[in-house]
Amino acid sequence: MTGNKGAMPPSSAEEPILSDLAKVDSYELTDEDYDEIPELTDEMIARANLYVNGRLVRPVVSNVPPEPAVAPVTHRTRKAG
Repeated sequence: MTGNKGAMPPSSAEEPILSDLAKVDSYELTDEDYDEIPELTDEMIARANLYVNGRLVRPVVSNVPPEPAVAPVTHRTRKAG
């Protein structure tokens, strides 16, 4: 299989690969495999982080407003007596 190696950040060197990579590499894609893949939409692409050579060059910018901040609460106790 071929692909854009800069599409995702690299995995950590300490993390072992648990897949059978020889089996994955030997798999031949068929037309049915491609039929299962959904079409990419402009919305999907706009929601994606862009990596080049493993470095993030364009983070996702969300149109969703952030959760409102909660005002800090202070609590005072009176001295007994």
